[in-house]
Amino acid sequence: MNNNRLLDLSDLIGLPPNDSNEENSQRISYNFTLVDLGEGHTKTLLERISQCTEYIQTFTINLHYENDSPPTQILRLRGSDLEVPSGDSIKESQEDSDWFSKFRKASSFYISDAQFDDLSAELFSIEHPEKRELDVSLQINKSTIEDHISDQLGTDPTKQNICAWSNRKHLREWIRDTRVDEVVNSLFTPRKSPVFVFLSGQNGIQTSSGYIQTVDIDQITEISTSDWEVNRDQYIGLFKEVEDIFVRNPPLPSKLFTSSELRNLFQPVFLYGVFSGISDQTTVKPHKLSFTISSEKKEIEDSLSLSESMDSETLSDLYDFYTVFLERGTREPYRSLWHRAIVEHCSSPRSIPDQVDEIEHYYQSLEQNAIEGNFTELSGAVQDAQVFIGDVTNNLSNATTSTTNEIQKIVIALFTAVAGNVFLLLRRASIAESAIFTTVFSAGLLLLYFPTAQEKVDELSNIISEGESDADLYSDLIRSVGADELVDLDRFSSRQQAYIGLAQDRVDWAEKRLSQAFLLITLTWTLSTWYVLLTNPLLSTYSIVVIGTAVASIWVGAKQINRKYQTTIDITGHQLGVGLIPLIVVLITVLGKLIF
Repeated sequence: MNNNRLLDLSDLIGLPPNDSNEENSQRISYNFTLVDLGEGHTKTLLERISQCTEYIQTFTINLHYENDSPPTQILRLRGSDLEVPSGDSIKESQEDSDWFSKFRKASSFYISDAQFDDLSAELFSIEHPEKRELDVSLQINKSTIEDHISDQLGTDPTKQNICAWSNRKHLREWIRDTRVDEVVNSLFTPRKSPVFVFLSGQNGIQTSSGYIQTVDIDQITEISTSDWEVNRDQYIGLFKEVEDIFVRNPPLPSKLFTSSELRNLFQPVFLYGVFSGISDQTTVKPHKLSFTISSEKKEIEDSLSLSESMDSETLSDLYDFYTVFLERGTREPYRSLWHRAIVEHCSSPRSIPDQVDEIEHYYQSLEQNAIEGNFTELSGAVQDAQVFIGDVTNNLSNATTSTTNEIQKIVIALFTAVAGNVFLLLRRASIAESAIFTTVFSAGLLLLYFPTAQEKVDELSNIISEGESDADLYSDLIRSVGADELVDLDRFSSRQQAYIGLAQDRVDWAEKRLSQAFLLITLTWTLSTWYVLLTNPLLSTYSIVVIGTAVASIWVGAKQINRKYQTTIDITGHQLGVGLIPLIVVLITVLGKLIF
């Protein structure tokens, strides 16, 4: 886009008389008379109107009489063309009617040939302040201007907020007359950095805080795209920093306004950000900010008129104080000390700028006393943290060792069963006796010992959970008393997680081994039971013993179904433990022998 069009717009905005406009964040509106503008400036006005039609929402010149009769529209902008409305006529006098007929005929020629000096002269031939005057109404649409500036800069509209204003004075007045929270929502969104472009070109050098850019329209081409991107990244990073400091209801960052010029320009917004951060409660009203600060002794509250101006020195003192406040004031133990210092020296929060030195000195005294008074608690927290690490280590070590021993006992029991069977086979040469021994041994192991082993595993799991909870508790205690500077919490957490990780690995290992042993013993029990029943009469001693032990599988398969080592199978929608298999084999074998 040609930058000359924006410079033409700058000339247009500088033409109307002072205080003839109303401006907000969407548009600029002008209302003035041609006699106030002058014939020479009227020519320039018409030229600029014809050159900047894309930015203009409405433009009309109306002939207005002092007797309050309805005005007559004699010139207007329609689309991109200046024209004289057809059908209107002047009824006040024959002289005016004749002039308007002549003007209507001549105007199309003047406009088509861009003879704006003749058009201006023709307009001033009817201007007579004693009985009639020509009123000008002009509205400029800011959104189109801002889009064109964004194109000129090559910025991303989703990441940068171009804010066009005629000059700093009108921006300051709009901020003063608008609710401050509406100003913040309009200009200072967390993810879009603002760039304030002043269109009149009479505002002096550009100002930058590293977060906010203010620049005149004739200077925007002097700033590189990389400068805008760095500014945007710094702005977004500042909002993120404030969000991290204030977990709930983060205020507007005061660091946006690092320069005195910016604090003066955006004074209500700056005060809103500072007092929102300091106060316990802040309420926004039209042109007013109410706030409350409380301590254990008393509470102070007041309101501040945002339309009143503070001098630059007062604003700088308040900025410096808030910077110091942010270093510790957002953390609850220190925030309460700040509030005690404020209510001790201020009758209302707005007197803070007058008592900055006294408040900071008193706060330092309170902080020193608090540290001395809490030294014993700090030392206790540090000692508790060290003792806790030792306790976690011992508890986890003991429980892990106990769990490992239980698994080892199961393995020893299995080897014992194997050795017993080998002994019976070698001594008695009786497979039946070996099978009956295996059946009884397997049933006893599953019925009595596996639940005990599982309880040891569960105990270790519980110790792990308690260790994690205790670690969080001690970490919170250390932070709450300010001992995190004396205790390396990262190292503390790393060691605690290492011990718990080892214990959890042992739990997983134990549960896996229990499950494998359970399936192996169940299979051995089932096969030995089936063999005894097949090779012996139903009423023999061996068969009766096997049938009796099979009843124990009801307990193993049903009562222990929720044990982690128990494997379940789905039969017609019902979950049954594999511990019931020996009983099922007994029932099937007994029925088979009875039938056949």
